[in-house]
Amino acid sequence: MRGRSQTEAERETRDAVEKAFAYSASVFSRGRRFESITPQSSKARPDVDLIDRVLADGFGAADLWERSPVRFESPCAAYLLHLLMGGDSQTLVCLAKAHPADARTMALSDALPLAESSALLVPSPMSARTGRSQSGRESPRCLANTGPRRWAVVEFDFAADDPCLSCHDMDSIDACAALLWALRSRVGRLALVCHSGGKSLHGWFRCWDWEEMYTAEFFDVAVVHGADPATRCRAQMVRMPDGRRCNGARQSVLFFDPAEVAK
Repeated sequence: MRGRSQTEAERETRDAVEKAFAYSASVFSRGRRFESITPQSSKARPDVDLIDRVLADGFGAADLWERSPVRFESPCAAYLLHLLMGGDSQTLVCLAKAHPADARTMALSDALPLAESSALLVPSPMSARTGRSQSGRESPRCLANTGPRRWAVVEFDFAADDPCLSCHDMDSIDACAALLWALRSRVGRLALVCHSGGKSLHGWFRCWDWEEMYTAEFFDVAVVHGADPATRCRAQMVRMPDGRRCNGARQSVLFFDPAEVAK
């Protein structure tokens, strides 16, 4: 860490985390279920001062790549999908070629050949091929047919004209990498970082051994660091690691730690 001591940096991050955890604790002490905590109902908000301090350290995408235990130079979408979903060929997974409206739920064995050309997936196994959506429609992707959360995926994104970028002379991808690494420094568990093919990064954090209340706390902490709250929803689709956007852009993997997948 540059510009201040590691002790000071850890204290600042801990203070921000404790604010988020204090909110989560008050929620669960009142007996609210996780599913009722939506991106709109959570009171966690980005801590602008914390974000500014993280970006000031100058960590970027190149640093993330250098710290990756494994680096992929050739296509790896099918390999990663197999690992991330647990490796059982009969596990149900939900993919979309370009948009969430394209979502299809199928066995992992059928999904593997489609992985490289898919843009999106639900980052948890599905419990059934279809389910009843909140509007009452039969759907291949809804909360009713999404299984227990396997990965907590968070997205960081910056608008091109965000003053944080110009202030620190950074682009969006470097800023996203810095914030993901700061979040990893607090909670560990980061298995993978995927480039969206645009200007955002998606970080995959291991959470299958967490109770939902701890996952909810994690998302509050992520939002404090500037993450988009949308991925709090279990059925939310995220970018397929090493998949392709509809414009052909590769969603490359910048960081992969297989030790977090094997635990």
